[in-house]
Amino acid sequence: MPTAFTLGELAIQLGCELRGDEHTCVTGIGSLSGAGANQVSFLANRKYLNQLVDTSAAAVLVTAEAAEHCPVSALVCKDPYLSYAKLSRLFEPESEASEGVHSTAVVDSSAEVAADARVGPYVVIGRDCHVGSNTVIGPHCVLESNSRVGSNTVLRSGVTLYRDCKVGDDCLVHSGVVIGADGFGIAWSGSGWEKIAQLGSVVVHNNVEIGANTTIDRGAIDDTVIEDGVRLDNLIQVAHNCTVGKNTAMAGQSGIAGSTTLGENCLVGGQVGISGHLTIASGVQMISDNGVLVDITEPGQYTMGFGTQPVAKSRRTAVRLKQLDDMARTLRALEKRLAKIETSPQ
Repeated sequence: MPTAFTLGELAIQLGCELRGDEHTCVTGIGSLSGAGANQVSFLANRKYLNQLVDTSAAAVLVTAEAAEHCPVSALVCKDPYLSYAKLSRLFEPESEASEGVHSTAVVDSSAEVAADARVGPYVVIGRDCHVGSNTVIGPHCVLESNSRVGSNTVLRSGVTLYRDCKVGDDCLVHSGVVIGADGFGIAWSGSGWEKIAQLGSVVVHNNVEIGANTTIDRGAIDDTVIEDGVRLDNLIQVAHNCTVGKNTAMAGQSGIAGSTTLGENCLVGGQVGISGHLTIASGVQMISDNGVLVDITEPGQYTMGFGTQPVAKSRRTAVRLKQLDDMARTLRALEKRLAKIETSPQ
């Protein structure tokens, strides 16, 4: 049975002004061009205004300006995309995990699992672990000894927490994530590599989402720390002893080398590689396919170019590169003219 709301209920929950029939019932979300008469849509980009005027949705999340062009009921708000994000959670399917601890799960007698937690098939929960209230541990997850998962957190299938690692409250950890594997600590002996024991752990704070197959290495001595509100996409590597600051978001295939601190409210594009032992200021935005090799001390947009530099400077450099051939021809012509002047009789 689909979840259903009246537009009046949605307006209250989303904090929107409703322009339309408050009793209209909706059961889902659709795109502007594809939504049906029982669905809500949204307009977050004016380039899709032509789709708004032809939409068949029951209602659309729009700004006050765009509401003038809306042919159906309008849920008027300042930021339609943010309101859409909140709306999407209302229609999100509930977890399929069964109540209680599945009969195939292996839970050590010393572990503390909240009575209302849900533990799926073939889960292994080790010695002295803790699982908080209303938390879901999906099939085939492994929690090694003394690892802790807070309340209202979901671990999808196949997540591994190594020993002593901690995940906070209200987190979502997707399939294949490994938290607490050894950092890449080795020392050259002259004839081979000597492994450095990784004695720290990983601490993931509250309201964090970690994408599928992302890996977060444990610290060599101090802990690797993921602060509140961080969003990590799929296929990200966070190396040992790193700190990722509050509300920072990293896109897929990006990575941070060891002992680097990434500030709060940063945005890291896809395939950005951040070198080790760096400090990145809060409020930094790194453009995709970037290599960060030096500290960044000021907020703003950065791209690599020739060494990490502000975007505006990088763009100017790119323009100059396109002019190099013409500048070289002009220089050669000037050199020839100068040579003629120098060799001509006075």
